[in-house]
Amino acid sequence: GGTMCYSTCSLNPIENEAVVAEVLQRCGGAVEIVPGADSVACELAQAAAPGMPSWRVLDFGLRPHESATALQTAAGLSPGEAALYLPSMWPPHDPAIAAQLGLCVRLLPHASETGGFFAAVLRKVRPLTRTASDAPVERSCARERGCARERRRGHTPV
Repeated sequence: GGTMCYSTCSLNPIENEAVVAEVLQRCGGAVEIVPGADSVACELAQAAAPGMPSWRVLDFGLRPHESATALQTAAGLSPGEAALYLPSMWPPHDPAIAAQLGLCVRLLPHASETGGFFAAVLRKVRPLTRTASDAPVERSCARERGCARERRRGHTPV
């Protein structure tokens, strides 16, 4: 076993719940969200909200898309913009994973006079098993770094 806390200084569900949902999905039940973090957060920060089980994914033009497939086939998106979206950015299809996301914690800036924060305490409950679906995870790190560098320079990666 083991326990870890995934946290961000963001309230963006694509950086928060989507990441946690993908961990839960890839780990196939070997990792769970620890309940009770919300009560501790409320004691520390005066206000917290549960994690979001669903959210909308918007493109750069603020148009919502129901899925990665819908986004990839949408008119008006450049190939570079479409390449930035991964299926894991959308809410999970598995209702059990979506339900667990409510155990995450969102610390609200207006209630605690701080920035917005997100936290999920994850616990390994059994050994991880490697599956065939793990193989495509290896998106080129060099390509990712190159895309980030190009965005900082104001270029859209293709």
